[in-house]
Amino acid sequence: MRLFLLIIFVTFIFSGISAAQETETDQKFLPVKFSVYVPEKLRKPENFELGLRGSTAPLSWEKDLLMKDTDRDGWWEAIVNLPVPGYAEYKYIMNGTEWEGLKVNRFYYQSENFLPGVTDTLGSVNNTTAGNYKSLSFTKNEIESDIRIMEKMLFALHPGIYKYSDSVSISAAFNEAVSTLPDKLSLRDAYLLFSKLALSVKCGHTHTNFFNQNEMIKTLVLNGKDKLPFTLRYIENKLTVEHNLSGNNKIKRGSIIAAVNGIPADSVIKTLKTYFRGDGNNEAQKFSFININGNGEFETFDVFFPLLFPPVNGAYILEVINPGEKEKTETSVRSVSRAERAERMSANNIAVTNSYDDLWEFRLTENKTAYLKLGTFVTWKMQMNWQEFLTNAFTTIIDSGITSLILDIRGNEGGSDEAAEMISYFLLNKPSFANKFRSASRYNKIPEALTAYLSSWDNSFRDLTREVDPGKGEYYFRKGSPDRVVMLEQNPEAFTGRTYLLTDGSNSSGTFLLTNFLKSNELVVQVGEKTGGNRTGINGGRIIFATLPGTLIEFDIPVYTQLPLSDSSDEGWSPDVESKQTYEDFLKGEDTVLKKAMQLIKELR
Repeated sequence: MRLFLLIIFVTFIFSGISAAQETETDQKFLPVKFSVYVPEKLRKPENFELGLRGSTAPLSWEKDLLMKDTDRDGWWEAIVNLPVPGYAEYKYIMNGTEWEGLKVNRFYYQSENFLPGVTDTLGSVNNTTAGNYKSLSFTKNEIESDIRIMEKMLFALHPGIYKYSDSVSISAAFNEAVSTLPDKLSLRDAYLLFSKLALSVKCGHTHTNFFNQNEMIKTLVLNGKDKLPFTLRYIENKLTVEHNLSGNNKIKRGSIIAAVNGIPADSVIKTLKTYFRGDGNNEAQKFSFININGNGEFETFDVFFPLLFPPVNGAYILEVINPGEKEKTETSVRSVSRAERAERMSANNIAVTNSYDDLWEFRLTENKTAYLKLGTFVTWKMQMNWQEFLTNAFTTIIDSGITSLILDIRGNEGGSDEAAEMISYFLLNKPSFANKFRSASRYNKIPEALTAYLSSWDNSFRDLTREVDPGKGEYYFRKGSPDRVVMLEQNPEAFTGRTYLLTDGSNSSGTFLLTNFLKSNELVVQVGEKTGGNRTGINGGRIIFATLPGTLIEFDIPVYTQLPLSDSSDEGWSPDVESKQTYEDFLKGEDTVLKKAMQLIKELR
């Protein structure tokens, strides 16, 4: 079976810089005084010691830099020489063993024009964040340097940079960004700028990844108390309130948001889409981001909406149309943090997904039908044995004489390819073609001038000479990636009934590859909405984490691209039976797409 898996998914396994860049020998350092107040109740025992640990030399996560309270006033201090510009994450540790009780690291940033200093209280939120960092901004020269470095990285490393555009168009986007720079730019505006520039290559895996940003950016840009106090659904092209957590009874379940702070909702969505990622000219994934379910650390809408349309004095003024009404009602709601919204959801007994395991479900229903919901392929974060879960599910399906399977992957972007591979094998009930792509990279070795800015889960991305061969033009072909379509033998133990695959625009990575294989070989009936991804092949595999040296904003660069072995269209997979959630069914608490699949099953009996 493993050879089969490798063949199907082998295509998708997970000159100097600008003169503004200083060389290592030119690096400047400045002494930084770390001052932290230790409440009296924490100054125990009598031989109490306080250490400082951190991410940037001379700090270390393994060894204490001892602090001192020489005048015994409760303020402990240490002087640390840190680079300029420079960034460090840090925490305090008591008596060499007991970390202060904060969920996230503290952070410190300094540059030639920004020297905030450090004043903290042990065990409390970062005092510095609440004050000095509000004035953090970057000069025009600092931003321009980062723009040019990002441009060089994309042209040197991105495997699919010319899939949907050309060098002239991409360079024009970067030149325009430089030409319109103001004298100063805030961190929030810098994040928006680089988020948009990352989309110039039209790659769904190239973006300013929320999860990979440092604690400073997460705190100051992503995790503010600036979110809408709702969960939202995008139904029939309308922003629809699912759960109202604002305490404002003028807003109901099913209220349609017609305007925000005087801006029509259609204009809001149009602007947001220019910051949402997707592959090629397929916009399905962009639409899938116009939702808030309140689960997890970040959601795309929750990040970009308040950056582009911030609350005014901590509130949003809304025009809403309530269910059964035609007239608009104007009202206001206080903005919340993502954590506050989650707390309100729990307090109102609204399901909050706290575990990746909760996103998988299997059950038998009526009419010899099984329902298998796979809401994520991030299997490495699961507590359960997911392979055993799938094996048991398909064993039950076959042993129970099930004739129809509903495989629901809506809301699942992807993750580990192994889950997609395993499902494909369970459904391989006839000889089939492997995915019709060849895997290629843009480089075989990272250019020396870029190495300092790049990292990943491991260092294998830095030197690909053992896994790629020189190809034609700008590509290096991955060894073992077939240059022709390969036929696969059927699995004699595969499910032989009819499978209904429920899809939507979020299916853009591992779930797109799963859909691509199953649809290409007519192994499923696709029901629902068009997928994300792109039938010309997506970019992915290993991901490079590229960090811009001035702003410290991270963006992802995929290592491999998929080159189609035959003519392919610049679009996702359209369903055999189109079905979208209706407003009427939403108000009744019914799933339109699932209901449609059940109807199709009944009609065949």
